[in-house]
Amino acid sequence: MNRLKPYVADALSFLRAAAVVPVIVYSIMGNWHIAFLILLAGWITDLLDGIAARRYGTVLSPEFDIDGKADSILAFGSAAVPLVYAYANYSMGVVVGLTILYALTVIVGIWMVSVMNKPLTPSNRWVIAGNMIVLHSVVQIAAVLVWFDYMASGRDMALRLSIVLLGVGLFQNRKIRLWWNGRFRQDEPKAAAA
Repeated sequence: MNRLKPYVADALSFLRAAAVVPVIVYSIMGNWHIAFLILLAGWITDLLDGIAARRYGTVLSPEFDIDGKADSILAFGSAAVPLVYAYANYSMGVVVGLTILYALTVIVGIWMVSVMNKPLTPSNRWVIAGNMIVLHSVVQIAAVLVWFDYMASGRDMALRLSIVLLGVGLFQNRKIRLWWNGRFRQDEPKAAAA
């Protein structure tokens, strides 16, 4: 069993990436409860794979960054569902607003990838912090989870989930501080004061 432990973190990341398919399929079928539960399980694997990676290590090369790729696949795939739903069910103003927000997450995400391995400058720090804290954590994860919960269970449950996610954000304060400083891992060299 011990020789399988280094595979745990990578397996959880692969499961997170694969979760986007049933999330989209169940959303199309209108089964919001199952879609929400799968999406929630996918994001829980994001918490667990970090714990497993620190405890047992990983098999895949850090340069491959399966964790980041899995986050992007689930985030962008699941965030497209409210956009498509809005197109089918709401006014064009809502669709335009969501389309601009979705495009902003894509553009800033690409911009962040282009600067994340370069020397840290004040503008690079803002790109990383803005993308990871606001666009990725708040918009792509929290807001999409709350929207799915609203579709599955209504306003009261979505409000309760919002409070739980605020608690998770407080639990993740170390990671948020790293992002604020333009870093992704504790083992990276300290960023220059910006």
